[in-house]
Amino acid sequence: NVGAKDDLAKVAQIMSGQEEVEERAAARTAAARLNVAGGAGGATVPELLHEARAKGRAVGAFNVYNLEGALAVRRAAESTGLPALLQLHPASMHFGGTALIAACLDVANGCAAPLLVQLDHADGESDVLSALAAGVHGVMLDGCRKPLEENRRWTASLAQRVHAAGASVEAELGLLAGEEDGLSVAEKDAKMTDPAVVASFLAATKVDALAVTIGNVHGKYAVSPPLLDWARLDAVRAEAGDTPLVLHGASGLPEEQIRRAIRASICKFNVNTEVRAAARAAVAARAAEGKDVLDVMGGAVEAMVPVVAAKMMSFAPDER
Repeated sequence: NVGAKDDLAKVAQIMSGQEEVEERAAARTAAARLNVAGGAGGATVPELLHEARAKGRAVGAFNVYNLEGALAVRRAAESTGLPALLQLHPASMHFGGTALIAACLDVANGCAAPLLVQLDHADGESDVLSALAAGVHGVMLDGCRKPLEENRRWTASLAQRVHAAGASVEAELGLLAGEEDGLSVAEKDAKMTDPAVVASFLAATKVDALAVTIGNVHGKYAVSPPLLDWARLDAVRAEAGDTPLVLHGASGLPEEQIRRAIRASICKFNVNTEVRAAARAAVAARAAEGKDVLDVMGGAVEAMVPVVAAKMMSFAPDER
């Protein structure tokens, strides 16, 4: 029986499928708001970075490419009790849309330790907006290939939109040499961070964290130990005020350089190469043994966990 106009409207909605569509949209919006608000642990990315710096530590940010990578970082975070970031390169979105972001958010929300999700090295507006709609907690805006003034304007404009969505912003000054996820920068084209422009860049863009270039590279270092410009880092720190500093290319850095960077207020390290190498080796070995797909996937997780956990512990020297 339909006894009122409201009932008729309800029936029409159900028959047309409108109610189901609206419910799904509301659920997606609520989930995105929950995720942006901090996910597991209830913290934001800037809060994790400030807390780490206050404790003389740094947060490990690990690039992942599939569910196995995300699960490995979660297991490492839970085993160490330390916070971490799951980072995704826009190339993963070009491969599979926002599916990996959704998987990472689900993994993060189920983690017993603070675990957040950030889009890494985003240089396109559409990627940033798609990631925000999917619910990432932070975005690294990569305008470092642009001239300084253009980088400043572009970063400031997008940072406003990221902050309006409730997420945080990391930017970069300087250009790292090396190769990562199909992006390659020759050593001759790399540019160090200029301390003289740091304060004005931060004031104009209002970003939450700044990635610096002091001789660090993406991928493998040509010499060991790497030749890092510590005087430049100290000068950048003096100009950056309270803004957390980030060092990309932490794979291959010896522990003494990690401790030196933390003493100079680096409070986030990006790690990719070592974890990816462990996964690839494990997959190749298990595939060669004739293992089935789930065994191969499980082997990749098992291989990555100790690498991630060791990095996380090296970023928290007071825990050792």
